[in-house]
Amino acid sequence: MSKLKKFAGILLALVMCFGLTCTAFAANIVVENTTTDKTYTAYKIFDATASGSAVSYTIDSSSVWYSTVNAATDVFTLTQAGEGSTTYYVTVNEDVDDADVIAVFASVPTGAVAAATGTGNGGSLTLNVGDAGYYYITTTTGSAVTITTTTNTITVVDKNQVPGGDLNKTVSDTKAQIGDSVTYTITSNVPAYNGETKIENYTFTDTLSDGLTAPVATGVTVTIKDASGNTVSVDEGVISVTVKDNVITVSYDPTKIDNYPADATIEIKYTATVNTEAAYANGNTVKQTWTENSDGKTVTETVYTYGFNLQKVDGSDGTTQLPGAKFKLYTSATGGEAITFSCADGVYTVDPDGDVTEIEAGYATIFGLDADVTYYLEETQAPAGYNVLKNRVSVTVSTTGTSETEGTVNISQTEKVENNSGTSLPTTGGMGTTIFYVVGGVLVVGAVVL
Repeated sequence: MSKLKKFAGILLALVMCFGLTCTAFAANIVVENTTTDKTYTAYKIFDATASGSAVSYTIDSSSVWYSTVNAATDVFTLTQAGEGSTTYYVTVNEDVDDADVIAVFASVPTGAVAAATGTGNGGSLTLNVGDAGYYYITTTTGSAVTITTTTNTITVVDKNQVPGGDLNKTVSDTKAQIGDSVTYTITSNVPAYNGETKIENYTFTDTLSDGLTAPVATGVTVTIKDASGNTVSVDEGVISVTVKDNVITVSYDPTKIDNYPADATIEIKYTATVNTEAAYANGNTVKQTWTENSDGKTVTETVYTYGFNLQKVDGSDGTTQLPGAKFKLYTSATGGEAITFSCADGVYTVDPDGDVTEIEAGYATIFGLDADVTYYLEETQAPAGYNVLKNRVSVTVSTTGTSETEGTVNISQTEKVENNSGTSLPTTGGMGTTIFYVVGGVLVVGAVVL
């Protein structure tokens, strides 16, 4: 009798594991937190009978499970019900723990007949198994749970779903000019349970770098969907969105959402602006947590900003630097408005609100541009003694021309713009008045001849 009680106790303890489901005397097994469109199948391993609080388990040698149980001599002891009987009482050996029992039933033997099957719907699924017994429930998710009970209906939780396993973040463009807007999309699974624990809070903390300006809270959209992609209706105020110090926080309690899907997903979407604090790499990191002590998961998406060095040189040798030139930068070969900048220490940073439109060279650094985009330099003033360029000069910014060291942008891409000196005109030391003397002399000679 003591071993029978021990066996019943072990089976009851196995409710903490999801991989094997067993129930005694249960006409119905209700599986909560089912995964949509996944198949749940119940198989009976042992028959069960009760006398008061005592439960005994038996298996017949004709059962497809018999060879599995009989081979597990370190876990189970089989006692023949009587001489010549094909029925055996099942007891659990001393010092056997839950994991040992679960390991025995790691797979379904060939020829096993299902007692009941059903398809998950994101909520509750009832399997009508009919007879009392010890049941093994498999799912096409590869998970299970082990239980035992003396009631007609028992409820178990599918603990297969784990939060944060597929947290993902994307951005509409990883290359941008200062002033451009980029759209971020965060997605993740947000199931109703974490293991056997019902989740009562999800929090997403999204931290933007200084080079990105976050939207206001109303600019953040949050959508909960079921496994089929249908949007779940959420009452106003259940989902909290705050924006403070460039940190976006989204939190909500799943238990306050009616008909919350067991296998729900979330989509968080917003648009940020690349600002004048931008560096070469502008990171954006989101963290998902669901309890105070959860490790959570983080994902970072980066937007890069680029630039180039402008060097004004003498066209005769291609190397002599010429100070005194001025340029404007455009996004088109003709027409359009010049890009505006803010300037400090020879670095011209793109600034939509800036008041600088002319770049002075010799040598200057231009930063805050998009990559793989062609820009156009228009010379508005040439160095003294040189001609102004007639046409705009194209510059294609490369993604390989920029690197980041200790937060300082170092631009290796250099564009040389050449100027040629002006055409020579007569000056002192030239022919001067000699021509007039020559012509006058010819005229005098002609007059004498006449």
